[in-house]
Order: sequence, then structure tokens, then C-alpha cells
Amino acid sequence: MLTKNHILLTYAYLYSGNRYRRVERCRVTASSNKKRKTEFQTDPEKSLGCLSAYVGNLSWNVTEKDLRDFFKSSNISSIRFAIDKRTGGSRGFCHVDFQDDDSLEKAVAMNQSELQGRPVKVAYSVSNRG
Repeated sequence: MLTKNHILLTYAYLYSGNRYRRVERCRVTASSNKKRKTEFQTDPEKSLGCLSAYVGNLSWNVTEKDLRDFFKSSNISSIRFAIDKRTGGSRGFCHVDFQDDDSLEKAVAMNQSELQGRPVKVAYSVSNRG
């Protein structure tokens, strides 16, 4: 009998070298109570002295020039893309540093605007430094 928190296992047998190996595939079903991060269910508040924004849901082929054109009404000082260490490709988000508070506010007001056919998430950056 399956309970509310059940896991489905799929077994396969692969022939490797001169012996068979059992491979298990685990899938958590929709009815399980897998917890989601509740940390940022709402947009983070602006912290004192914050001049940077998180920009998410980016296409993997977005360039720095594309972002500078997207935020053309703002004064950008730098853009830091998140790069996957294994593949060297984009992780689909970046942090943009602005020169002044007005530029940051203009950028955050562009939340859910479209860039290359995707709605872009723009929010105040949250420092993970103590």
C-alpha cells in the first residue's frame, strides 16, 4: 500500500563488461510533501545602501550588451553573470550593479518585462554576507 509520501522506483538491468548491473531510478511523486524554499516567496526588501539587482529567468544566450540595452534608461556600473562550473555555460541569472539609486529603482520597476521572449525577474539583490 502506498502512503501519501511515497517514492516510485524504476529498476533496469544493464549489461556492463561481463556482468549485469542493477540501476535504480528514483522519482518523488506529486503527492509527496517535498518542501520548497520559502525564503523568497515574496520579493526581498531593499537593504540599506543596496545598489545591485538580481536579474533572473534569462535566456542562456543573453549577453552583457543585451542587458545594457534592456536597462538603457539606467546607469550600470557592472554585470556579473552566474556561470556553471561544470559546463562553463550560463546559469540563467546575473547581478547588475548600478551607479545610483534612481537607476536601481527604474530597473526594479521593469520586473516581468520581456527580454528575448522571456519574462525577466528583476529584484533587489540580497547579500549572503554577514
